[in-house]
Amino acid sequence: MAITNAFAHREVDIATFGVIPLLKYWLNDIGRIYIISGVNSGGTALVEKEDSDIRSIDDLDDKIIAMSGFGSIQDLVMRKMFKGFEVKTV
Repeated sequence: MAITNAFAHREVDIATFGVIPLLKYWLNDIGRIYIISGVNSGGTALVEKEDSDIRSIDDLDDKIIAMSGFGSIQDLVMRKMFKGFEVKTV
């Protein structure tokens, strides 16, 4: 992941992490980390444009959904939500 690589090479001082990459970073003993604040305390949401015609999960057929990186909590939630659907990663 770009953020963990940047931390490992001392290229950044602070960043937001999801739980999964943070644990991976910590477990691989790449460096010392300090958690100073939480940024996601309200869960995960899927947001669409105000004039969107999306009203249900079935309306997402052939739509492009942007999300944070592979393995993030949002990625895991979305993959579970779309279990049984054909999902193409771009």
